[in-house]
Amino acid sequence: MAFYVIDMNRHRHTQFELVIAEFQKWGALVDDVADPASRIAVGFAYPRLFMELVEHHSFVAFDIGGVRLYSNLPGEKENLEELWGDKILTQALCKAGFLPFGRPSTGSYDRVCFDMRRGGRPMDAPVVEMDHEAILNHNRIPEPSPLAVGLMQLFELGKGR
Repeated sequence: MAFYVIDMNRHRHTQFELVIAEFQKWGALVDDVADPASRIAVGFAYPRLFMELVEHHSFVAFDIGGVRLYSNLPGEKENLEELWGDKILTQALCKAGFLPFGRPSTGSYDRVCFDMRRGGRPMDAPVVEMDHEAILNHNRIPEPSPLAVGLMQLFELGKGR
């Protein structure tokens, strides 16, 4: 019987490197021109892949797999601070375990979120769309509409468009 040791640290770095490569392919990474000190400070416990990206790289907003992923730069029009600006919507989603990071690329006011209801600090998390009207008009958390099993699948979905 053979035992294999999986180097989880290496696996984490490989996933992160793949995400960075995808951001570069889509022309969204601007590390070479953006001041690292100007990145938006994140107060949410996003999945580790996205959190590392937000904290250690600079990127502009872009569309991928039907999602408008918001920038982490304060000077950008569509940035995370703007996305979180609707406090009622953001607080309701976060309290229910959904962390917003974008909107549908159709221009809808709905939020695209990581589904963090399983708890912990996963490497990646399911990507879901949350209906804003259910929260703002009916004061209830809607059933999430699944979009992707995680951030990497969004990039795979985007390749087909």
